[in-house]
Amino acid sequence: MIDAPLGALLDLDAGRLPRLIGRSIRLVWHAGPGLFATSTTIQLLNGLLLAAQVLLVSAVLDAILQVQESNVSWNAVVLPVVGLALAMGLTTVAGAVQGQLQRLLGELVVRGTWTSVLDVSTSVPLIEYEEPGFYDRLQRVQTNAVSQPFVMTQGVIGIVGGLTGLAGLVASVLVLSPLVLPLLIVAGLPLYVGTRILSKLEFDFVVEQVPRMRLRNYLRSLQVERDAAKEVRAFALTEALRARFDRVYVEYLTALRQHVRRRLTVSLITNVLSAIAIAVTLILLIWLVARGDLDLAAAGAAIVAVRMIAGQLTGLFGGVQKVFESSLYLDDLDDFLAMKPTAQSLEIAGDPAPHGFATLEAEELTFSYPETDRPALRGAS
Repeated sequence: MIDAPLGALLDLDAGRLPRLIGRSIRLVWHAGPGLFATSTTIQLLNGLLLAAQVLLVSAVLDAILQVQESNVSWNAVVLPVVGLALAMGLTTVAGAVQGQLQRLLGELVVRGTWTSVLDVSTSVPLIEYEEPGFYDRLQRVQTNAVSQPFVMTQGVIGIVGGLTGLAGLVASVLVLSPLVLPLLIVAGLPLYVGTRILSKLEFDFVVEQVPRMRLRNYLRSLQVERDAAKEVRAFALTEALRARFDRVYVEYLTALRQHVRRRLTVSLITNVLSAIAIAVTLILLIWLVARGDLDLAAAGAAIVAVRMIAGQLTGLFGGVQKVFESSLYLDDLDDFLAMKPTAQSLEIAGDPAPHGFATLEAEELTFSYPETDRPALRGAS
């Protein structure tokens, strides 16, 4: 199912990945330093609020049990309940603000990246536009790589927030029941492996399908654009173009179905393994309560913490997946942007254009497209 060995997928390039992360953060910072700083701060705040919620849940449950056992006034419950409600409300508000800030920041980053891409596409020698390989690279950059610096930075922010939340939650779990922590670590390992495999599968699928998508878009444009309409009708090409368009689309859908099955298989296996570890953790908590090693309030708070940690692990490794996947696309983007100096040097190396002329003559011109020896133009004068 997966071409690359598992060890290769788990091997983290200590030099390349940090460089790509740093490049993405610098790009996003340049696009909107205030928005980036605010978004990162909110992410850190969310992590701290999660830990606070766990401790407040324990305080609420403990207060309720004390009220039931000793007929203490309900006023003792008010303060922890208000604190819990406030923490939950702040988490909700912070999430809403975070979403809007990232939407705006994303557009700023995409605009900056498009500027760099257009600088290359408008300066390469015209012969590049006859190269299928150039079009494949341009298509991949337009479709996937333009927004990836922001996606990677989102992943980095998610990792920072996830680690902050996990640190607080782990601290609260250690206070409540240290035995639970090893099982939660085990629950995270399948998710980590799954993110690496899914990233590699997605990138390989996109690269493989680029030529097919370019052909599909070209066939579609022939059937909908004004410039081609006259020739299509005059030569009765409608049925032939439609049949080829349908055939290419069916090929893409067949490949997509196989790709989706692979991704679903990986996701199912990793999530089932993680769920089993979490279930064992919950059973352990019940066993500790039954033995009297853990009071009911602490057990309830620990269950809440386990659920939150599971969510944080999903978010954390989702961020890791964004970083790994985006790094593959950003390599592609960097290779494309590196064409600009070469293109400029090629243009400079040519003969200078004349200031003016009375007559322009061409004799015995011959031209062949790249990757073929068959002339498309022969002996034209």
